[in-house]
Amino acid sequence: MEQLSTGTFEGYFTEISKCLQESGELKRLSSEFSKLTTDKARVQFAFSLPCVHDVIKLESTLLIKSAAESVCFRNRGNQLFQKSQYDKALEVYSESILSAPVSLDGTKHNPELALAYANRSAVLYNTGKYEVCLNDIGHALENGYPEELMYKLFDRQGKALARTGKRNDAVRSFMQGKQHLKNAKLDDKKKLKWEKDLDEQIRNSTDLCENPGIKTEKQELNLEFIKPTLGHTQNNIFPCATTAFGIQSTPDQGRHVVAIQDVKAGDVLVSEKPFASVLLHTHEKTHCHHCYRRTIAPVPCWQCTSVRFCGELCRDEAWVKYHGIECPCLDLIQKSGIGKMGHLALRVVVVAGFNFLRQFEESAEESETQGFNNEGIYDSSSYSPIYHLVGHSQDRSVSDLFRRTMIAIFLVKCLAKGCFFSQESTTSCTLTPGPDNSDVCFVGGLILRHLQSLPCNAHEISEMVLAPKNVATSGTIEIAAAIYATMSLFNHSCDPAVTRNFYGDICVTRAIKNVPKGSQIADNYGTLYAVTSKCQRQEKLREQYYFTCLCIPCVQDWPLYPEIENSVVTFRCEKCCNPFKVPEHCSEQTMSCTQCNSAENVALKLSLLKKSRASYLSAMEKLLQDVDVNHALPALLGHLRLLDRIVLPPWQDYNSCQEAIKQCFNIMGNCHVLE
Repeated sequence: MEQLSTGTFEGYFTEISKCLQESGELKRLSSEFSKLTTDKARVQFAFSLPCVHDVIKLESTLLIKSAAESVCFRNRGNQLFQKSQYDKALEVYSESILSAPVSLDGTKHNPELALAYANRSAVLYNTGKYEVCLNDIGHALENGYPEELMYKLFDRQGKALARTGKRNDAVRSFMQGKQHLKNAKLDDKKKLKWEKDLDEQIRNSTDLCENPGIKTEKQELNLEFIKPTLGHTQNNIFPCATTAFGIQSTPDQGRHVVAIQDVKAGDVLVSEKPFASVLLHTHEKTHCHHCYRRTIAPVPCWQCTSVRFCGELCRDEAWVKYHGIECPCLDLIQKSGIGKMGHLALRVVVVAGFNFLRQFEESAEESETQGFNNEGIYDSSSYSPIYHLVGHSQDRSVSDLFRRTMIAIFLVKCLAKGCFFSQESTTSCTLTPGPDNSDVCFVGGLILRHLQSLPCNAHEISEMVLAPKNVATSGTIEIAAAIYATMSLFNHSCDPAVTRNFYGDICVTRAIKNVPKGSQIADNYGTLYAVTSKCQRQEKLREQYYFTCLCIPCVQDWPLYPEIENSVVTFRCEKCCNPFKVPEHCSEQTMSCTQCNSAENVALKLSLLKKSRASYLSAMEKLLQDVDVNHALPALLGHLRLLDRIVLPPWQDYNSCQEAIKQCFNIMGNCHVLE
């Protein structure tokens, strides 16, 4: 059989479909497949088709580390460095580091890696990134930097230490530089010059850290914020949530989040680390593969050349948790075109682990637990809550399920290539039909399950891209996809009560409106009423999430933002919450509610609104002009809490205030400041 050479899933699927059509068995096979009721049975059925294995034959194009490639990148980096093209040199030196072979025998003798780190440290020093420069110098020393060049490296280390104010450490580095001059391959005249220079550095080290005219690490906009914690308000049943977080289940709403105590705008409700997550391929050169922080000076994987880590801790954690399995097949996954949800489905089972999944199979269908453990706790670090997320299998077409089944088989073969099913490096990546593949089909069934549930439950991990002079138009970008067990419990509203922000991969969920005790706390699935028409919202939600939205903005058909009222305020009656409109320049002291005849002091309400709005406008100015989140946020939250109490939305100021608060929270989390 002729195999498509593209290596993409689309190519595999097209060829398999063609084979089944030409066999004349397509109608019968489709009928049999449609009668299957479990994901494992679907995978077993497809796994038994010989054409599937004839077509999906995986041959890795993983780039192996090469000393020659590393040298080539380093030489090119040297040329760029000499031309003062520091940004380009930094990237090319990083490529040299990624390509450099790494000894796995514990000797730490990696000459090409050491040289690449040392050269990159020179770029970092020249661009004022002294702390990162020192890290690279440490890496160079750890990996066996040549003795004859040590004097230069310690000289740079001393200068970087001096510029960060560490004078005593700087003196010690300069002294080490002098000691290593004896090993330098220099003539006596050059050695003498270097010795004099190092002596002068020792004498002047105090001036280097105190003289304001000397270049110091670049001062950037200070946007360091502490990640909020749950503290003493941690929920005993949902450890990633506060005590205000509760769950109810109703026939029309299903399982959903409710407030079991009053919630104020700005309150933290959830702080959760994902069970599994994947960095988007488009950000692999700018972000850590594991924690998703931006990194200008990455450290490499021991084996592949494609992923980057912010440090050894992330690299080691990733290797143990998932990358040790994915490394041999990561190139296949990324080039296949299965997308972030396909990769995330695989990552979920890799993080769970094969041995655990084999034990889990026995209790997998005990659905009455709904993801809670034996102690009644909804543990986000456990696989069970992820397994029990809804996938809408019953709502999917036969063709949709068959396509996802083929993706599952492709991913199972990737797992086999990474020795997921066995610690032995065998030809297991050529899995074929047979009686011994029950475990393989079970895992394939789990992947198929997640391929259905993740599009309905996964979340993006985002990063704010901040232009300090254009705060209002700055926005977030998606950098990774993740599955959060607790966050998946929220239902949708086109007028949500919460917003999500990210600190690395940790999702912090805060209220953006007051929520009374007993009321539902809704998230948003990507369709806000103020920016998306009702027709478009309903279409997207039905297509991806299989429900018709009945939130208040949909039922009442609220207008888009430009058409929302902002001159005639609609107050809510304090007694019955009935709306009543009050002209902006109303001269009446009181007005009677048309529903309950309660006398409302509209003059007081208008006075409160006017005073609060003045504070709100001042806060907006601080945010937009100075990026002063610390001063702006309290005033914005105070204004929103007042609006929630006395004004009935939709109201344009309400939306604007919410968006400003969301922008503050965005800046407080993952935030990349543009220069």
